[in-house]
Amino acid sequence: MTNDLPLDRLAQPPTAEDVRLCYRLILGREPESEDVVERHVARAKTVAMLRRSFIGSREFISRNWQMLVPGAPRIMPPVATGRC
Repeated sequence: MTNDLPLDRLAQPPTAEDVRLCYRLILGREPESEDVVERHVARAKTVAMLRRSFIGSREFISRNWQMLVPGAPRIMPPVATGRC
């Protein structure tokens, strides 16, 4: 089995396609607009940082709260992270 994303790719600057993939694979949806995509490309210095920003986003955490914190209440407490 081959790795589609070599580890050295994680250290490279993200592309618009990387951002779209994060939206689809991590958040399970399409990005709101191309402006949002371009903001992510400009803001993240590496693909690893981009991935971390999506996984740490309020949207991801709220959708995956019970999986991330086994035994957690059904309603997630407020978090201080930003939105993707």
